[in-house]
Amino acid sequence: RPIAASLHSAYHELRDAIPYQDQLGSDETSLKDNGKKHWVWCITAAAFSVFHIARTRSREVLETLVGTEFTGYLNFDYFSANCSFAWTFWIKSQYCWAHLIRDIRFLQTHPDPPTQAWAAQLLERARRLFAAWHRRDTMAPAGFQRSMLTQRDRFLQVVRHPPAPKEAQTLAARFALVTYTTAESSAPDTYDLSQDYFRFMFADGVEPTNNHSEQQIRHCVIDRRITQGTRGVAGQRYHERMWTAIATCRKQQRNFFSFLHASIKAHLEQQPAPSLL
Repeated sequence: RPIAASLHSAYHELRDAIPYQDQLGSDETSLKDNGKKHWVWCITAAAFSVFHIARTRSREVLETLVGTEFTGYLNFDYFSANCSFAWTFWIKSQYCWAHLIRDIRFLQTHPDPPTQAWAAQLLERARRLFAAWHRRDTMAPAGFQRSMLTQRDRFLQVVRHPPAPKEAQTLAARFALVTYTTAESSAPDTYDLSQDYFRFMFADGVEPTNNHSEQQIRHCVIDRRITQGTRGVAGQRYHERMWTAIATCRKQQRNFFSFLHASIKAHLEQQPAPSLL
């Protein structure tokens, strides 16, 4: 408990900073607390990572951690809670292409031959898209933008004409044009869902995958296997604060044990705690 208490200030300072970042990543994994399923949420930024243990995997956790007024870019996978959060609050999301490509490859094993052929076409279009994207440093800005628009449109031409099986239709729906109305106007408007997969093409520093957040949360998975989870609220607070301090010190190339020593010393002497910002 003294260790968790010593990290209270630094942890909450990072949590408060989350909504003001230009770019974030989010991922989650399960955790048992006294045998009951909980979820470890990881929110990553350039200079820090914050871990939070919650009872739920719903979008309310993102509303609490990221905030409904977030104006930056948010990388995550195409999970229902993430989608609901992005669509409800007009978040500039970037869905993970690694997850998408995995789903497309799964369709190559579908018993329907047209679905197999469609998936193969999508993989080829994705390969060409990323081959062009990886050449961005060797191209003039105008030429790079033309190339990206061409590759995007060719991918959409394929993905928006799926075969009949529901698995193909479900994947294609991620790239649909949807009609909606707002409280301010009853006139229908159109939203292109595909832009949430292609923001990385034109926004500086936005990655096409959520790999960074998944890598950050990996040590929580290892910890879960060793400890078998937590045994109460005190254990939850200890774990999320320690995970946060360890990951953030590593990002900032700071010595974690020196930071922890300074935090405990400040707590015992009732002095201001050191910061992780």
